[in-house]
Amino acid sequence: MVSVWVQKQGDGSFKVIDQVTGEVYGTVTDTRDVVDFVRDKTGDLDVLYVDGQ
Repeated sequence: MVSVWVQKQGDGSFKVIDQVTGEVYGTVTDTRDVVDFVRDKTGDLDVLYVDGQ
């Protein structure tokens, strides 16, 4: 399982960050894309998305 949180950036995008390791997976423009984005990056189908700041 991968747990991530998002951090809103000044340009309106969202930085996607692994909660355990702190690894930054990248950014998305819409929070609805977070789960699919993380699945593409990690290959893990079990993604827990926690809303961030």
